[in-house]
Amino acid sequence: MLFILDKHPMLKTIPVLYDVDFGHTQPMFTFPIGGEVQIDAEKGSLKLVRF
Repeated sequence: MLFILDKHPMLKTIPVLYDVDFGHTQPMFTFPIGGEVQIDAEKGSLKLVRF
């Protein structure tokens, strides 16, 4: 992950979410199309708003 972040400097200016178990992983967490989350990068928090 650090290699990718270093390779693309623009990623240093935006929050990047990684190492999250959803999609094609086990255990599987299904997040429906149209679902919404709120991410606060400064606090390090994530809130499911609507799913």
